[in-house]
Amino acid sequence: MDFRRIELIFLFVFCGLNLFLYTSYKNSVTETMTPETNLSTTLEKRLANDNISYSGNFSTEQQSGYYLTGEQSNLFSKVNQLKNQSYKIEENKLVGTFYTSEEVTVKSKDSKKKFGDFIKKPENIISGSSYTFSEKASQVDGQLVYVENWEGIPFNDDTAKLTLLVTEDSHKNMTLTGYEQEHIENIEPLREKQGLISERDAIITLYMNMKLPAESKIKWTQLAYTRIFTAQNKNVYIPVWFVAIQTNKSSVQVERVNAFTNTILSSSVSDVKK
Repeated sequence: MDFRRIELIFLFVFCGLNLFLYTSYKNSVTETMTPETNLSTTLEKRLANDNISYSGNFSTEQQSGYYLTGEQSNLFSKVNQLKNQSYKIEENKLVGTFYTSEEVTVKSKDSKKKFGDFIKKPENIISGSSYTFSEKASQVDGQLVYVENWEGIPFNDDTAKLTLLVTEDSHKNMTLTGYEQEHIENIEPLREKQGLISERDAIITLYMNMKLPAESKIKWTQLAYTRIFTAQNKNVYIPVWFVAIQTNKSSVQVERVNAFTNTILSSSVSDVKK
């Protein structure tokens, strides 16, 4: 890649980032209230008054994070290393199916460790050692989800996710039949490390913006990196608080709060084109 092309790529990335920051600033004027501002009673009392349930206490710890950039890995270029499986490519996603004779079966209680060891072998999974198990992402029956991380903060984004497809029998044996994989590489910070809002700050923002319905339940929270836009084949990620809210027995919605600006994020991802 010549110097001029590298220069153009970073120009588009920074233009996109500046556009995102400006939009976040405008939203923060109307959407976000400073944590604790105009709360005549404590957050916990207001949640109780609205019958909003949760477990534990909301942390006030303020971690640090980055604006990150990364490139989608070309998994197809590395499939020759794989063994005992068939595979296909769907856009940036690699879909693998293990031959029946090569399927791996373990006791369900040992699945996280056994499958964690399995994916680290390069003949089984490309770049498998870069993933760690995510309990919060593994909420769908028949799936175990592993994600990439950066300095202790996981990614919560399809572009950095490995999903193992499994079945479980009546004897609590779990069989790995296949997987779906996306991967990012060449991850690097765009800016210096910055302070982030706390878990409690994020809950206050959601409450003040009426994103926590009465009679609901906060199932879990997670601080993780997610993609906000793509420019010239480079993804840009920011740290976000994910909050899963159960509104009835069968419905769970996940809200996202920008951990830099304390603003609520929409579900869309922008593409900045040349």
